[in-house]
Amino acid sequence: MTVGYFDQHSAEIESEKSVAEHFHDLFPVLTEKEARQILGAFLFGGRAAQTKVSDLSGGEKARLVLAELLQSRPNFLILDEPTNHMDIQAKETLESAFQAYEGTILFVSHDRYFLRQVADCMLIFEDGQVMYYPFGYEHYLERLRKGEKGDSITARVAAEDEALVAGIRAVPKAERHRLREIPEEEAYADWRLRLAGEKLEQAGRAAEESFERMEVMWEEEPQEEERIREKWRKAWEAWNEACMEWFEVYEETRT
Repeated sequence: MTVGYFDQHSAEIESEKSVAEHFHDLFPVLTEKEARQILGAFLFGGRAAQTKVSDLSGGEKARLVLAELLQSRPNFLILDEPTNHMDIQAKETLESAFQAYEGTILFVSHDRYFLRQVADCMLIFEDGQVMYYPFGYEHYLERLRKGEKGDSITARVAAEDEALVAGIRAVPKAERHRLREIPEEEAYADWRLRLAGEKLEQAGRAAEESFERMEVMWEEEPQEEERIREKWRKAWEAWNEACMEWFEVYEETRT
């Protein structure tokens, strides 16, 4: 893994060199023409490429650092507020660059338009927990508007249980192109049903293990009959609740 990191202090660069000189010195294998083409794509074309780095605004410096970061070709980008102090044109330029990026990006942003354009899944920090949501920001807002808020598995899943949604993404390579053909609502419904099914399986295994332990304890500790029955009752109730939850999700997603 090659990590590229950008925080809110990354753009505090100072240099008496021009943008073109500064960039070319970082990537000497590039020809001058190639360096200028890359800089042009990040809005440093023509005279802008001759501006001293120290004379750039905060947003321009951030854009230059991000151009350098992407040119270094890491496969995992960690970005903290990458569009701070940027105008609309600069933001759109970065959005296009990030959308074309083929690695993984983990980013924090308060820019809602940027979130809509770039994020295809979210980590939600709330009430001391981290929840994983495998769809975009707009989809998440729509679910909140429809009332699917809280820690219900119908809306979100704990980050440590992210593997539960692997069925959506872990498609065999030969069939991976088909994933894009699945409507988002259908994928969302499948995700909800999968989560409910996983919970049902876990509750079923717990009930089965509890029953097996009960049989052993019954033989070894017959005086603990009441405690044994209570344990079995709780395991059965959890399994029954999981069954009802799965059925409710099934009814909702298949109608």
